[in-house]
Amino acid sequence: MCIGIAIVGIVPESGPIQFFGKNGNGSHDIILSECVQVELHNRSFKIEYIFPNQLRLDAPDDECRMQAIELGIADINFGVATLKLDIFAQALNWLQVSNLKHDKTTMHRADLSGADLSGA
Repeated sequence: MCIGIAIVGIVPESGPIQFFGKNGNGSHDIILSECVQVELHNRSFKIEYIFPNQLRLDAPDDECRMQAIELGIADINFGVATLKLDIFAQALNWLQVSNLKHDKTTMHRADLSGADLSGA
């Protein structure tokens, strides 16, 4: 289970990256099984959209990190796989038009450092 909104990116052989996600605290595996053809599962990567505004590559093990690098969507910085800037921008643009919204399930483990809570 993702600690924010689960987003799956697909890097096709040709064409732009496609993104899939659902509102609420979701599962990358469920999104893959419901939205992505099985043949494309090995061309996927996982992102977490964490409240209030953090996008993070979800690559917890060496295999996930190596796949992200091979797909050309990530770099390794100090041993941590991070999204390349252009991929980050594509995901951010997709989020702006996708209408995905945080709710109380996605705020459960939110990183509130730096969040403006003055209107809360």
